[in-house]
Amino acid sequence: MVKKTTHKVTQKQLDNLRQSLKKGLSVFFSTPPQRLSQWADREFYLSAESSYTEGNWACYPWQVAILDCMANDDIETLVMRKSTRVGYTKMVLAYMAYTAKERRRSQVHFSPTDDDRDIFVKAELNPMLRDVKPMAEVFPWEGKRHSNNTLMQKVMLGSIMHLRSGTSGTGYRALTVDSAVLDEVDAFPRDVDNEGDPKKLAYQRISGSVHKKQILGSTPKIKFESLIDDYAEECSRDFRYYVPCRSKDCGQLFVMSWDRFLFDSALIKRKKETTSASHVKVACPVCGETMTQAQYLRVWHKGRWVDTEEEVYIDSDSDFRLMEDDKKVRPPGSLAFHIWTAYAPLETWAKIAQDSVAAKGDTSKTKTFINTTLGTSFENKDEQRSPDIILARREAYRAEVPLEGIYLTAGIDTQDDRFEMYVHAWSGDNPDENWHIDCVVIEGDPELKETQTLLDKALQQTYLHESGVRLPISAAAVDTGGHRMNAVYRFCYGKESRKVYAIKGLGGEVQEVGKRSKQNVDSRTQHKITLHFLGVDSIKQKLFDQLATEVPGPNYQHIPLNNPFYGPEFATQLCGEAKRTKTVKGLARVSFVPIRQRVEALDCWVYSYGAFKMSRPDLAEIKNKVSNAAKWAEDYDPGHTRQVKRRKSKYL
Repeated sequence: MVKKTTHKVTQKQLDNLRQSLKKGLSVFFSTPPQRLSQWADREFYLSAESSYTEGNWACYPWQVAILDCMANDDIETLVMRKSTRVGYTKMVLAYMAYTAKERRRSQVHFSPTDDDRDIFVKAELNPMLRDVKPMAEVFPWEGKRHSNNTLMQKVMLGSIMHLRSGTSGTGYRALTVDSAVLDEVDAFPRDVDNEGDPKKLAYQRISGSVHKKQILGSTPKIKFESLIDDYAEECSRDFRYYVPCRSKDCGQLFVMSWDRFLFDSALIKRKKETTSASHVKVACPVCGETMTQAQYLRVWHKGRWVDTEEEVYIDSDSDFRLMEDDKKVRPPGSLAFHIWTAYAPLETWAKIAQDSVAAKGDTSKTKTFINTTLGTSFENKDEQRSPDIILARREAYRAEVPLEGIYLTAGIDTQDDRFEMYVHAWSGDNPDENWHIDCVVIEGDPELKETQTLLDKALQQTYLHESGVRLPISAAAVDTGGHRMNAVYRFCYGKESRKVYAIKGLGGEVQEVGKRSKQNVDSRTQHKITLHFLGVDSIKQKLFDQLATEVPGPNYQHIPLNNPFYGPEFATQLCGEAKRTKTVKGLARVSFVPIRQRVEALDCWVYSYGAFKMSRPDLAEIKNKVSNAAKWAEDYDPGHTRQVKRRKSKYL
């Protein structure tokens, strides 16, 4: 007979058992539907370390729709263009807390660098996990040294919160998540470690989720280079916050753009003390009625988000409705918001006006004001060239090659499915004055002999000079970049005596025509070819200077009017890169970044200029030969019984 034994269960053991069961079963618990804005107002807390005022969160009227759209499963992509001091980081933290606590979904937050990631975790995320009380239910490791609580991940009950750097390709690997937040994406490279666009790389980590979500936010930086601007343009809808005119007779909703603010700049300059808030007002574009910041804060709750096409608005319940009949519609799959400092009460309008006046005439301060206060990208007219200016300078040539152009070169860009060759003429009198002559596109795989034969024939064609003689292409540079390097090597092999150069571009502070190196044509032979290196940034600076030169002569670039190829697409390509100046260790570093995908016209001019410099032509001698050949053509008269014997020009 087995003797039965009994064990008395203590109250503490029962409590521990209940707690363990509660935690274990919590992953199966589903909360009733609720909006993120409501959850944040009830549960979210502003920590002392990262807030001006510690305490419970309260949504600004325009933050409600943003938060609700962040948590709306029908919206896959949300893009946020914003200034500083609008509470964006807190909204992201509220979304991350809500996703972990209520949705139990894994997520990843990308910061620009590892240091930025560490700062975000220590200053923002850790205090949030400590102070937002519901998080204790899903994150029991708060404040503990544990492998589930590190700078790179927070393991929750039912989900994982990853923290990564977005500027390294390794940051996007080994992730399976439902949502991705990319913070300050304008600090991300356009091509992450040659693996692709950061948005697309992040999307690959959420593509398998049923409830995939991407949130991309940033203060825009440089116009035409800004990733956040590009992402916003890709969205189905782009929203602005409209506020009502305070006039009872008007009541018109309008966007508070900076150009609608009124203040006396002279008064601000004269006054040493702080400008009164009543001196800065925003005007209704319909009736002209103005309102101060205090008056705005009395009506801001009556505003609404309206898309830029003014077709759809977001109501107070965060539902999407048509403007014309208030009919409820399905949320767009992707949308963008733009908000700036004046909409938030954290900064006075008087201070904004003072900053605007102080920045006037100072490029650096103006850039800071536009980026961080207005929340828009800065456009420096000196750092890019307008396609309209290029089109406006077109002129009619009297022949394929104008009289002053005496030496032809070609720049050849190599693509996976074609060669593109641009021909240019160079002056014999004015330094670096040049003319765009022709463009030839050779379709076909550059690896194929047939394609290379067509390119060789294009290089051997001649162009009619205004004097009546025909000029050949005297030098050419072929790009070896990309996937067709060996094909270019094979094409250029044996042609250097014809001044056909294989070239490779180098960025940074490199002289225009740099070093040379011997390269194997391919692995099957011992044939060698000379690879010439070009300082492409130095040459692009030359191009920038030429496009800014307004008077024909030295350093001027001529563009033909009577050639249909030299139209808007060509002009856009020629202006397809912008100049960026960065300060590195106290020194200014200049680089050029693409602002559009296709820039063959620009690249080929760079290569053609390189061919011109590498070939080192004696322009005075060439000019004399062209002149003599033209004079011979004028003197020749086949009607005479005695004909002048035609001399073969060494040049022609």
